[in-house]
Amino acid sequence: MTTGAGASFTNRVITPPDGDILEDRIVTAAGSYSADAPLSASGPWIMQMVAFRAAGSSSTGDTQPPTAPTGVTATAASGTTVNLSWTASTDNTGVASYLIDRCQGAGCATFTQTGTSATTTYSVTGLSASTSYSFRVRATDAAGNMSSYSTVVTATTPASSDTQPPTTPANVTGTAVSSTQINLTWSASTDNTGVTGYVVERCQGAGCATFAQVGTPAATSFSDTTGLVASTSYSYRVRAKDAAGNLSGYSTAASATTAGVTSTTPTQVVFTASTDHSTTVVTGYRLDVFAAGADPSTATPLATSDLGKPTPATNNDITVDRATFFSGLAAGNYVATVSAYGAGGSSRSTAVTFTR
Repeated sequence: MTTGAGASFTNRVITPPDGDILEDRIVTAAGSYSADAPLSASGPWIMQMVAFRAAGSSSTGDTQPPTAPTGVTATAASGTTVNLSWTASTDNTGVASYLIDRCQGAGCATFTQTGTSATTTYSVTGLSASTSYSFRVRATDAAGNMSSYSTVVTATTPASSDTQPPTTPANVTGTAVSSTQINLTWSASTDNTGVTGYVVERCQGAGCATFAQVGTPAATSFSDTTGLVASTSYSYRVRAKDAAGNLSGYSTAASATTAGVTSTTPTQVVFTASTDHSTTVVTGYRLDVFAAGADPSTATPLATSDLGKPTPATNNDITVDRATFFSGLAAGNYVATVSAYGAGGSSRSTAVTFTR
């Protein structure tokens, strides 16, 4: 290390606690080097060497991809499995793994990755029986370089050897829990390979025969909440299915009737008499009905009914029967007020909401 900068000086690095490190030279080859000038100050001196690489360069520098896998074969082992094998790829640093892509159909072009393998074999599972599948493979190395794809190979899974259907579901019961929901339960079916689910069908009316599918639960229960009508009878039947697509016979039909809708239509108007009821200021009362959300102080009533001037009860309440009036309204939500009127004008009550 020199007491001054060498000919190749480009930068000074300040280092704690109180020393300077000066660049003496830049070298591009391995070798033995010594300081060019004598050291003037007393005390210890340190010589350091730092190695640099070009910005953005890889630490491994490996950009060479593996060779493409060859000799790919696909063999259908069952209705749900295809076994693949291929000849190993080669790479300058070593093949890390293989990526397996799949698409459905001979000549298909939309591939998706279905798995990876560290060896030259792979089993693709979860396939459908009697179906053609195409496969391709490529290799990757530790640096992430990908080979080109192998030749595409195709295999067709055989028809399932399982032809035994599940047993028929038993003890089907239907329970209406509201005007729009019926719950079903049944005893589980059995199967030689296992039940995978159930098909639930429905028709309207006890003894009806035109069933349509409404659900495919995996368990032995189902809640039907689709398109039910209040006070209506529905019939249901259930059958089981297995992985091979075998269907059991239909269960005995079970029926249930949805609950009726409780009417919320008012039949009476009850209000407290005006404090001027006993005077000539009040000559009568009027019921006004507005659309839901309307402001009675500015809106025009949808319907009105004159209530007269009945005699209040001992608690000063007035009750007027208006069942016919309310039943004449269209179904929906409304706002209602009662106004006391007379020669001097009218005074409106607080608004209340109701449903027809």
